[in-house]
Amino acid sequence: MVKSKAVSTLIALVLATAACGHAQVPDAKAKDGSSSRLDLAGSYSWWSPHGSVQGFSYNDDALGMLFSGTYFFRSNVGFQVEAERHQQTATEGMRAFSAGFAIRTSTNRPVTAFGHALLGACGVTGPNVSNAGGSGFYENPQHWGIALTAGSGLDVATALFHHRLGLRLIEGDYRYDQINFGPPQTTTGGLAKINAARLSTGIVLRFGK
Repeated sequence: MVKSKAVSTLIALVLATAACGHAQVPDAKAKDGSSSRLDLAGSYSWWSPHGSVQGFSYNDDALGMLFSGTYFFRSNVGFQVEAERHQQTATEGMRAFSAGFAIRTSTNRPVTAFGHALLGACGVTGPNVSNAGGSGFYENPQHWGIALTAGSGLDVATALFHHRLGLRLIEGDYRYDQINFGPPQTTTGGLAKINAARLSTGIVLRFGK
């Protein structure tokens, strides 16, 4: 319950931040005055899942990688593909591939707010727990399931590499994953329904006009 409230609060704050960032720079113009056609982003990612399988809970992961590419077929609307990887320990992990639509405010300003909605698949391992209820070892090898992502963030322009390099100041996402590990048994199986918050920060490369 506490993590669920935290997830809702996190996404609400990021959305509000994105709106404020756009509102505070209505007249500022980037030096190059152009909009990119293709954005490639690479980020460090923190994932906080709220979910369990047969009473065993997943843990936060602060060692994630997130990559995305967005092609803007209109100046502010694009198609995005995303890949991520989180490896907590030898006992748990997650990877996902998603695609969907993204929107953004004008890149002719120092700060660009963006949002996206994605659908994809996630491969989840665990939770793997030793001495689980006296049964020896509870283990779920990687299984694939559905992944839904919605979120927003802020990009900041720089003058580096002819204004091609920007900073992904913050991205905040809500993730819902559902994975079926098979019929519940003493040491494996079960259905995972994971509500998660994801925070990331990194760099953006912008190409084309």
